[in-house]
Amino acid sequence: MSLEEEIELNRFGQGLVPVEDLLRQYREATEEEQSGLYSNVSFHLMDFDPDEESVRKALEEAGVAEDDHLAEMARHAYLKRKKFVKMSYPVEPSDQAYHFLLCLFRADYQQRFAAENDQSKNWWFWDLSDPKVIDAILTTRRNRVDAVYNDPGYRGEFEALAKLHYEDKRRMAAQFKEPDPKAVPVDKFLNYDELLTESLKVNKEMEKFNKPIFALNQALYKALSRQLGLDEKETRAIMAEVVDRHMREKYGEGYFDVPKE
Repeated sequence: MSLEEEIELNRFGQGLVPVEDLLRQYREATEEEQSGLYSNVSFHLMDFDPDEESVRKALEEAGVAEDDHLAEMARHAYLKRKKFVKMSYPVEPSDQAYHFLLCLFRADYQQRFAAENDQSKNWWFWDLSDPKVIDAILTTRRNRVDAVYNDPGYRGEFEALAKLHYEDKRRMAAQFKEPDPKAVPVDKFLNYDELLTESLKVNKEMEKFNKPIFALNQALYKALSRQLGLDEKETRAIMAEVVDRHMREKYGEGYFDVPKE
């Protein structure tokens, strides 16, 4: 999620952007982009603690019936589990599920905004109706990203991380590519044991790529957080933008881009 998109989401939380604008953006996106938008809002909700009333109101605003499967999925994700990760993306793309998440985000955001407002150190709760405030947020982030990108002490590590992310994107694009439609004889279908074996192979492959990415990410995060003195969210956002710049320059594809086949 780019900083501009993050600002727009928080402007929505402050009532400055109509929900219809975000829903239209979702409807006009590709299926992969829709999944990304959904994940972005889910991820941001991790900073809040929705209660039963806010979940009920959000479901009502999104027009979700009480006995709908989506309502049960929402209540399970936000109320029954003490440690929320994120509400899983529906098997079928759903305007209503995204609408619900937006309404829930806005309700919880506005509670925090009323309490913190401009007194917060977190720009999320500054007055985003003021163009000068937005410009200051963008300029500060850009300057920090430039400083880290141009620091020779980090260049090698970030180039290596960009390469790992690019290779991981290529692997994911190949792995989940839609197969060519063709008839498969019944005797060629995988049985349970074969399916389990294939699944374990996929998990091993993912682990092979994820371990070095995680290790390098953590090492860079520790070094940068000490140097910059920023919270984890901002430090990792700067890291993501630096990786994105290296990937675009070297491979013509950014960190935030949907993988190309």
